[in-house]
Amino acid sequence: MRALAFGDFGEAPSVIEAPTPEITAPDEVLVAVKAASLNRFDAVVAAGFLQGMLEHQFPVTLGRDFAGVVEAVGNGVTDFSVGDEVLGMIGNMVLSNGSLADHVVVSDQHLAHKPETIGFTEAAALPLAGSTAMAAVDWVEAGPGKVVLIVGATGGVGNFAIQLAHARGAKVIATGLADDEETLRGFGADEVIDFGGDIAAAVRESYPGGVDGLIDLASDGPALSALSDVVSAGGRVASALSAADVDALAERNIGATNLATYPNAETFATLAGYVVDGTLEIPVRDVYRLDDCADGLGRFLA
Repeated sequence: MRALAFGDFGEAPSVIEAPTPEITAPDEVLVAVKAASLNRFDAVVAAGFLQGMLEHQFPVTLGRDFAGVVEAVGNGVTDFSVGDEVLGMIGNMVLSNGSLADHVVVSDQHLAHKPETIGFTEAAALPLAGSTAMAAVDWVEAGPGKVVLIVGATGGVGNFAIQLAHARGAKVIATGLADDEETLRGFGADEVIDFGGDIAAAVRESYPGGVDGLIDLASDGPALSALSDVVSAGGRVASALSAADVDALAERNIGATNLATYPNAETFATLAGYVVDGTLEIPVRDVYRLDDCADGLGRFLA
């Protein structure tokens, strides 16, 4: 099969011929991949930034989430059959077999049925970004009467987080550039702040008492620390880049978490249901052939 992979640290990813993965456990499912999503995580892996942090078994095939058709199931699988259309995500954090390939093998715990009304391309963009957004919105306890600031709202996770927080009745402040305002408001943002300006000052001007929640998808430690000053006591902070100083924020009576996404079938099914009922729109900006995916990764680290 064809796969987008790299053979060692420092080597640029390219399309290679690789063995088709095989089912080796009762709970595993072999899926013919119809579409897979490019995420910032893939760009970080390809750049070698996770060397020493996660085990790499070369060649490493990139890609985490996907949509496709079941080709075979392990003898312990009961919820999926050959021919089922599915969406899912690689759950193993040993970097080896990814979803940017013709086939992938995953546990049935990391797989959900794809509704007929969702296309393969859209479905492939849902699991990782959607799960991360849901975890963030859950953590900040978005709901009626709450004000939630989403920093880095123009990416896939941010787009989903806006929609989920809005659907739960929260007032959403999103950051972006001037050209992004119409799109972000379309997803449910009540206000849009220029990402290139002083975000904290702009928030304080409108909300001198602070906001209830901060979902930060873009800031490093110092930047997040400055932004956290606009969160009121009793509020909550979620960082996607592991930049939150949990102990320091706790001293201010602010709950904080550095987000980690744990893929599971229940979350994927819930997200797919939100798409079907109109709560979520799946943003797909660009579509690449497998041969062009390596170029697409560069956009995440530009």
